[in-house]
Amino acid sequence: MPAPTKGPRLGGGPAHERLILANLVTALFEHDSITTTEAKAKRMRPLAERMVTFAKRGDLHARRRVIATLKDKGVVHRLFVEIAPDMAERPGGYTRITKIAARKGDNAPMAVIELVREPVSAKPKKAVVAEAEGATKRSAKDKAKADKAAAPVAEAPVADAPVAEIEDAAGAAADDAAVLASASADDVRSASAADVQDAATADVQVAPVADEIAAVEGTETDVAAAGASAEAADLTSSEPVAATKAAGLSGAADAPAVDAAAPAAADVAADAAAPAAAELPAGAAAPNADGSAPAGYTVKGNADSGLYHEPDGQWYDATEAEFWFKSAADAEAAGFRKAGSRKAAAEPVAFVEAEYGKGSAEPAADGSAPAGHDVKGNKDSMLFHVPGSRWYDATEAEVWFDSAESAEKAGFKPAGGAAKQQVDEA
Repeated sequence: MPAPTKGPRLGGGPAHERLILANLVTALFEHDSITTTEAKAKRMRPLAERMVTFAKRGDLHARRRVIATLKDKGVVHRLFVEIAPDMAERPGGYTRITKIAARKGDNAPMAVIELVREPVSAKPKKAVVAEAEGATKRSAKDKAKADKAAAPVAEAPVADAPVAEIEDAAGAAADDAAVLASASADDVRSASAADVQDAATADVQVAPVADEIAAVEGTETDVAAAGASAEAADLTSSEPVAATKAAGLSGAADAPAVDAAAPAAADVAADAAAPAAAELPAGAAAPNADGSAPAGYTVKGNADSGLYHEPDGQWYDATEAEFWFKSAADAEAAGFRKAGSRKAAAEPVAFVEAEYGKGSAEPAADGSAPAGHDVKGNKDSMLFHVPGSRWYDATEAEVWFDSAESAEKAGFKPAGGAAKQQVDEA
């Protein structure tokens, strides 16, 4: 006698379990993929793969063995003619189980079981691995060669490009430099640094190129150094680059402008911070840099809602404090209200008289009751509800009355009868 299956069986008995599995396998061979519970998918997998093994044999005896389990001859024909040829080269593992989300309702674990009909790779597994390793080695060698070839290019100095540009600009301005060369050397030596700077800017126009030199080389010079370089330079057509460099030191004159802009930015930041500090309510303190409370301040304040939260409050831990107060009295003195309390109305809400005459009123903009009107009326049912009655809280008022008598005069009746509208004194 075969040992019983471990765990609970499917269905009400062994015969019922065999029928369930046979029907599941039939549906799998008909549709190639079905969705069922994870337990049923695992139980039907051995039976389905055994039927595929019979179909791969293809003889008459195997067909009769399959028909003895699967009663649908059309499905058996599809198994032998369509499915079995696709799995001729596959040594096993004819099905695949994929887990999916649990079923709604009873939260049963679900799975999709499907036939694996993809063609099997002709190469053995070891051959595929060897080919992949060889491709990896070849790729590494090619990369090493490319890095070695690109190494001289990477070692080229970066500062050469701006110098080449300077030489091009100086060659284009050679005629202007020749005009300057006609002046005597004494005049050039006696010229101040400012004159040399103005002449270079107006005639040679190489200030943008000089800015690029300062950005690449990272040098800082002053006007005195510019004058010394101008005296040492011979402004002739044979050395345009040297003359251009001597005049290009005018880029140092831009440094004071940057220094002057820094205080202006600081003033703007100070002006922006001043209103924020002025908005602190009286008796309040701003949070620390990490958002924690200052020493001695335990009450949280929220600027948007105008509410404050004490340490034992319901929403204290979930509230991010924008202000901190030492006590609830300080918060109330600053105009804040305790979270969870209702603000008393300073003035009665004005109401609009409804179409039912005196004693009736339209609901307020927020749906609340107007001042002096506490009886709810429903226009569709023409019933009214007095405070404390059975359906008062669940009723949405379409019209309000100041008393039950006013509602009755308007043609409304008590909901559920007069007895249901009596208020319990207790």
